[in-house]
Amino acid sequence: MNSLILIVGALYLLLALAGQLFFKRAAGGINTDSMQSFVASTLSNWQLWVAVITYLFAMIAWVWLLKHIDLSRIFPIMSALLLLTIPLISAYFLQESLSLRYWLGIVCMVIGIMLIATEIKTI
Repeated sequence: MNSLILIVGALYLLLALAGQLFFKRAAGGINTDSMQSFVASTLSNWQLWVAVITYLFAMIAWVWLLKHIDLSRIFPIMSALLLLTIPLISAYFLQESLSLRYWLGIVCMVIGIMLIATEIKTI
């Protein structure tokens, strides 16, 4: 069961990351000049539809994870992993810049993830 949890967790992470990239790329194709152009460009934006479908599958994986892991344990771990990886893939795929302060924050978050992930339940 532990290996399946890792696989579904990795799938969730990949789907959420892909969804965020598609949402960002879709945002560039949205016309905000008027409500009519906004609605038309939103409905016809294929990248937005890919993002929504990707997020739908991510939600299914998330619900499966919640069935098998306490919310208080999985949410901080997945949230932190997303907070770490989304800027990294944004830097790689979207050429966004990351500062030294960001990297120092990553170190602090990794330490926090390790503390949460290795917590031993007490009775």
